[in-house]
Amino acid sequence: MCDNVYLRIFIIMNIDSRVVMVAAGGQHGLITRPQATELDFSPRTIGRRVASGDWVPVFRGVFRLAGFPTTF
Repeated sequence: MCDNVYLRIFIIMNIDSRVVMVAAGGQHGLITRPQATELDFSPRTIGRRVASGDWVPVFRGVFRLAGFPTTF
């Protein structure tokens, strides 16, 4: 059994969520719309992530992944 809660969450995430987590992990949990588009997220998918609360708008075209603290 894995004691690291973040590792356990990462393991059960779908591949799209893992890719975004890796991309945003080194950026204080932030991802830009162009980065998401490069990762093959459509505008509709981005909108669904925002509507569900998985991504929190920070600035126009910049999102913070839910669960990451506000660091600025």
